[in-house]
Parts: sequence; C-alpha cells; structure tokens
Amino acid sequence: MEDKIGSPAWLEEMTWREFADVIKDNKIIVIPVGAAAKEHGPHLPLNTDYLLAREFVQRVSRHVEIIAAPVIRFGYYPAFASYPGSLGISDTLFYELVYSVLTGLVNFGVEKVAILNTGVSTTPMLEKVVRTIEDEFNITVLLLNIRDLFYKAKTELGLTGDISHADAMETSLVMAIDENVVRLDRIEGTSAAFKLNSELAHSIPLPLDPDDPDSPAYCPSGVLGDPAHANKETGDRLFNEMALIINSKFKEKWA
Repeated sequence: MEDKIGSPAWLEEMTWREFADVIKDNKIIVIPVGAAAKEHGPHLPLNTDYLLAREFVQRVSRHVEIIAAPVIRFGYYPAFASYPGSLGISDTLFYELVYSVLTGLVNFGVEKVAILNTGVSTTPMLEKVVRTIEDEFNITVLLLNIRDLFYKAKTELGLTGDISHADAMETSLVMAIDENVVRLDRIEGTSAAFKLNSELAHSIPLPLDPDDPDSPAYCPSGVLGDPAHANKETGDRLFNEMALIINSKFKEKWA
C-alpha cells in the first residue's frame, strides 16, 4: 500500500499484512473519537462529531503521514441523553472501550499513538485511560482535545467568540465539510430560558432538558450559542489552523 501526504490511510481499509508493515515503519496512529448519534440542534446532523473527527484526519494528513484507526463512534454524553436519537454509553464502558483499542494497538507493537477527541464529557475518561496506558506500557499517548485546539487556533487567527455546542463555530466547521448537511432554514439559538454564562462556557450543564420549561437546564433547541452567523470560510480557516497545531504537536512529541 502506497501512502502519501494528503491522503490518510485508514486501518479498516488495510489487510492485516499491510498494517504489519505500518507498524514496522513506526508511523503515527491516530484514534479519532466522534459521536455518530448525538443531538446537535435542529440544523446539524446527529453524526456531527463523527464528521468532524474524520475531517480532522483528512486535514492533518496534508502535513504528515498518519494511519487512522476506525472512529470511536460511541462515548459518554450524558448532557444530551434526553434528545431523541442521542445514543451514548456509560463512562465506565467508554473507558473500557478506549482501553481495549489502545492495548490492542500497543500489543501489536505500535509506539506512536494520538487520540483526537471531538467531545467534552469524554475528556476525563480519556485522560484517565491515557494515564493507565502510559503507566502499564511505558509509552506516551498524545491526547488532543477539540476545545484546546480551537482556543489556540482562534488566538492565532484573531477570531472572537467561543465554541460550545451546535453554535456558530461548530456549525462553521460542519459547513466546511459539507454545506449540504446543514439545515440553514432550521437554525435556532439558545432559548431565552437558558443562557450560557462565563462559568458554563467551559462545562456543559448536565443534563440538558428539551421538555421542561421550569428546568434551569431547559434547552428546547439543543443549541448552546447562536449559529446564525456560521460560514464555510471560518470553518475552513479553523480546520486548517487546528491541523497545523496538531502537526506541530506531533513534531514536538516524536521529532
């Protein structure tokens, strides 16, 4: 199998002998984490995080040869459990899932592993499993979280605004992937009954409530923020800058 910068190699598309050769070449293995079924407001598809995870792999591969493991499509997302279509698993099961994938790769001889996390509530369990793997196998696993990448990219690009959930920034990222999946005519913002404050900007309240107007977490749209000003150009700039940041972290870790 011929690899080239600009075209990521997906483990799931390889034969076992092709992957064995990859291990010998000591290439970076990226494990993307992105929900395939989690609400993202009335205007974005349930598989938004999955789309983001795959696009990150595509963009990063423009700068460095990587092998992408299959996207981990189910995770711990308690904030959105009350919205129809949102399918998650327990934090314990999520931990065990990622641990099994990591130990499998390490036991095959993989030495360079990065986890690309597009979630927020998934972060604590990922941090825990990374510590466990590093202690057990004496290797370094690079954990990349979308929030950290976004804030650094925003600063580098001179952009204003935050990133939350199905808001302008996240919607812009999806538009940069495929504008056709964004239902522009269905865009809604956060309801007047539920507004983010500076404290909540960094932690989504648990759980959001789409039905009860008296709940302090009442959020009928499932949107945190205002996606009205989203645009493809901003999404492209963010993706490209975050890909550069990821590449620089690879170089720092495995130069």
